[in-house]
Order: sequence, then structure tokens, then C-alpha cells
Amino acid sequence: MFTGQRLPRPEAHPGSGGGDVDQYHRSTVPGNAPVAAASLDWLEVPLHQSEALRVVRALWRQGPGSGLAVFAVRFNDAEFDPAYFGKSRMHVPAAVQQSVRRRQAEFFYGRMCVRHALRELGTVNPETAVDIGPRRAPSWPPGIVGSISHCSGLAGAVVLASSACRGIGIDIEEIVNSESAAHLARFVVDAGELRYLDAVGGLSLATKLTIVFSAKESFFKALSETVGRIFEFDAIKVRQIDLRHGTVDFVVSGMLCPEFRPGDSCRSQFALGTNHVVSSFRW
Repeated sequence: MFTGQRLPRPEAHPGSGGGDVDQYHRSTVPGNAPVAAASLDWLEVPLHQSEALRVVRALWRQGPGSGLAVFAVRFNDAEFDPAYFGKSRMHVPAAVQQSVRRRQAEFFYGRMCVRHALRELGTVNPETAVDIGPRRAPSWPPGIVGSISHCSGLAGAVVLASSACRGIGIDIEEIVNSESAAHLARFVVDAGELRYLDAVGGLSLATKLTIVFSAKESFFKALSETVGRIFEFDAIKVRQIDLRHGTVDFVVSGMLCPEFRPGDSCRSQFALGTNHVVSSFRW
């Protein structure tokens, strides 16, 4: 179902990429018409979609009564034109204006995904600014929860009504090489988690570490506003990874908020592409 869920509290637990590329334009953007106040000029900015990204969008939509609006694109930061900001009437934070082209491209395409997703949702002006809020998280319009991710030329966003869930997090990660896997093994998991992942067959350790890293990132994004502080990777620990069904079960190791206490269990969903992992957590 590719949306995370909180699992029952244990009784006795102590505390991808490829395919044809299309040009997205005004006539092919899915969903409802935007509110009348929105300009449509930004719909003319070319966005590239591939078959793999359509699969990602379909996976992110799954879940009982999900009500999700999703958009994902492939981009090349070397081809990004900063003039797109002006053409799209997009507010650009000073920190992004002063950053390198790659960061500008990531911000632009991530927010463009948000605009298209909001347009599909149909309840908020899609040109509503989604600024960078506390802890570098997006600052969503009232009544909306969502998440943005970008990595190695892929960007995606998901939005839905705040009445549908408390929080959602999505993440896209490029599968790491052996050197980066050693870094993840030191900082993302502890010795017990690493032993467990090493014993799980079917994929390389580097791929399994990327899955866990992405799944934890999705969890952190979904809880960031509620918890109200930065928390570390050891806040949740891997209990089980199911490669067949695309799930990672975690146990909460420290007090995060009343809904996520030590000993509570939760589940992130993931899917594998050729070179990427995509994950989601919703509660």
C-alpha cells in the first residue's frame, strides 16, 4: 500500500529509472482545474516524465482511502534555467537564490511537483508559496500536509488534506556504493540492526542499507512537525525488513510524542527502481 502505518503496541516489549520520456504540458496535467486566481504560465515549463516515475506515482497513491495527490519528474540540473523562477512566479528564499545551480534546480522542481500535486488535489491555489520552514521542512498551507523529495535528477511531492492524516513523509534515494554503505552502517543503524540486515538475503548490503536509510528519512519527515525537534537515526530501530512486500518494520526506541513512545512499532513502505529506492510513511 506504500503508505506507512503505526502498528499495534506489543504486549511485552520494553521500551527506477528509464523508459520513454514525455513532455508534460497544460493539456496533460492530471486532476482538477486550479482555483481561478492561479496563473497557468508555470504549466508551460517543460517537465520530463518517464515510465519508472509513473510507477512511483502509482505506488505513492496506494492505500485505503488515501486521497493522495502525487507528482514526480526527472530533471537535469545542468539544463535548469534560473529564469524559470520568474516565469513561474515562484517565491525563492534568499538562501536558495544564493545557492549553487544544483540546489536551485532541486528547489524549483520539488516545488513544481508540489504545484502540480496541489492542482490535482483542487482545494488550494497551486501557486501558494511553500517556503522552507523550521528544521528545513516545507511550510505547508493551512489544511494541507505533504512531503517533497529529490535525489540525483528525480523529484517528487505528495499532498493531501490534513483531515486525512497527521503527517506523511516520502523519500527518494540513489542506491549507495560500497564506500557510502560503510558510512550508513556507522551512522544510520546500530550494531544489532547491521547484523540483522547482513543476515537478510536477496539484496546487497548496500541496497538494504539504502532502503533502511530512506525508510527512516520518510518516518522523520512525517513526524517532524509533531515532534518539533530534530531526532537521530537511533530513534527507531529495524525490527524486520520484508523485501517481497516492500515493508520495513521499526520499533521506537525513545520518546518522540504521545503517539510514538518507546516500544511502539511502525511500518514504512518502499519500492526499488533500477538505481533508486523510494519510500513512504504515513500516520
